[in-house]
Amino acid sequence: MKRLSPGTVIASIALAVALGGTGYAAIVLPADSVGTRQVIDGSLLRRDFKAGQLPAAPAGPPATKLWAVVNPSGSLARSNGTTSAGRVVEGGYEVLFTQDVSRCTYVATVGNQETGNPPFGVIAVAQRTGNVNGVYVETRDLSGALVDRPFHLAVLC
Repeated sequence: MKRLSPGTVIASIALAVALGGTGYAAIVLPADSVGTRQVIDGSLLRRDFKAGQLPAAPAGPPATKLWAVVNPSGSLARSNGTTSAGRVVEGGYEVLFTQDVSRCTYVATVGNQETGNPPFGVIAVAQRTGNVNGVYVETRDLSGALVDRPFHLAVLC
């Protein structure tokens, strides 16, 4: 006769207790007896409600759409909400916007190059020191040297 291991005995007891508790709740508790008092605030998800039970939330404020596409010379190729752009030093550019962008997020990518030049490089973007409407952008080649490169800049407020 095979002997049951202690682990098997404990697992069997745990299974019996779990099933017994579920069975007890299904038989003894009356229908719809779990209500508002038993639900903890914040514990329900959207999927816990039927369609149309939750009111639509008001729309949040739209994100500010500020952006610029800048040529290697520093001139604007196209833009929205930008007053000017210019090359400050080789590989260094200043882009000015029509509003304070000091508390915004900046995203920049190296733009497309002319035929024969790879569109690779490194780009960094930061708040323009001393001008809350300005953003400073540096473009570098893969060795880290400052070089003039076209770039795309998005400012999200």
